[in-house]
Amino acid sequence: MAIKTKIFNCNIELSFYFFAICSVFLLLDDKLFLINFLVILLHEIGHIVAMFISGAKISKIKVNAFSVDIIQDNCLPYLKEIFIILSGPFLNIILCILTELIYGNLEFELLKSFSVQNLIIGFVNLLPISSLDGGRLLITFLEKYFDENVVYKISCVVSIIFIVPIFCLGFCAVIKCFNFSILILAIYLSSFLIIRN
Repeated sequence: MAIKTKIFNCNIELSFYFFAICSVFLLLDDKLFLINFLVILLHEIGHIVAMFISGAKISKIKVNAFSVDIIQDNCLPYLKEIFIILSGPFLNIILCILTELIYGNLEFELLKSFSVQNLIIGFVNLLPISSLDGGRLLITFLEKYFDENVVYKISCVVSIIFIVPIFCLGFCAVIKCFNFSILILAIYLSSFLIIRN
């Protein structure tokens, strides 16, 4: 179930689960959720702007509960693909640096959270895990040298190598400070790997 619309000849699909998750967090009045939502939105806007700059034709944007899929119609040269992939994480890192430079001396908690969340989203997305930008970057690089089956196997192995330490860190966080966020991230990343298989 999803709400479908069209903006500038681009199909937009908003999942029911996206609205359900948003509703729960809005009812909880969770400011951190709103900051995370803004940071992720800016991350995706970074990709979209880079796609327009590179001449990519966006056919569909699918917004799910925990992910945004931007589907393009045309294939682009290697360097343009890399530019598009890196644009989201780099925008987050730039926003973190700018926030720290401009508001670094202020003790305003929401801005501090905005800065930290940008840094986390930016660097986590650079991990070479297949569902993240770093994984897409690895696949784009490998496709130049290997066939599809070899690329698939290598990306799965690399993803597992990086997901296992995240799971371990997640379990440590749960045991030490009853924080489930890293464990949830590991489960989320693993679920994409399982679905892909």
